[in-house]
Amino acid sequence: MAGYAWIISVVGNVITLVGAFWTARAVILTKQQADAISSVPFGGTNPRHAAALLDQSKAAEHGLYLVVFGTALQILREFVEHLCS
Repeated sequence: MAGYAWIISVVGNVITLVGAFWTARAVILTKQQADAISSVPFGGTNPRHAAALLDQSKAAEHGLYLVVFGTALQILREFVEHLCS
């Protein structure tokens, strides 16, 4: 039964890793995208809003990459425990 728990744990961590990586790649904005998103109803743009969007995108990307790294370490731990036991 312990083998099944190990497999379930590794598969769950791999799913988390892939999901976090996929999401991190999706939140990356280019300057052009931020400019387009930050346009106001009158047709102008708000440069401060675009910069805030870029900062938010970068912060989300970094946070999700930390989740990817942490999950990868959990997977590594599972393999080490499994191979050393």
